[in-house]
Amino acid sequence: MGIDPPERPGARRRLAAVGAAAIAGGLVAASLPPLGWWPAAPVGIAAVCLLTDGAPWRRRALVGLVAGAVQFALGLEFVAAFTLVGYLLLVAAEATTVAAACALAPAGRGHAPALAGTLTLAEAARDAVPFGGMPL
Repeated sequence: MGIDPPERPGARRRLAAVGAAAIAGGLVAASLPPLGWWPAAPVGIAAVCLLTDGAPWRRRALVGLVAGAVQFALGLEFVAAFTLVGYLLLVAAEATTVAAACALAPAGRGHAPALAGTLTLAEAARDAVPFGGMPL
């Protein structure tokens, strides 16, 4: 007969957002070779857009980080055959660009076009950094 700690009001919502972001990242990864299910990419990006619209910047960054981590962990898994540490660092670096794009897109009115723009800028950055670029 213990006392349950009080549940934080946003914890359940944050956990749901993280789970949905992981699914969204998986959808984007499914659009890449070898699966190449390209219609999954717009669905995954739309999910990220819905998850980040109206959210505070920290929640937007968290959603972007999780979606990007899943996307790049699956999309770049071939790098692990060369170096596991390099693979983990590369996934972290690439996921950070998605997190930054989501955090920088303002919540509220105009969120969808702003997110499209910041994700495009993130892709342009990945086209140049690291190692001369690794765009997916």
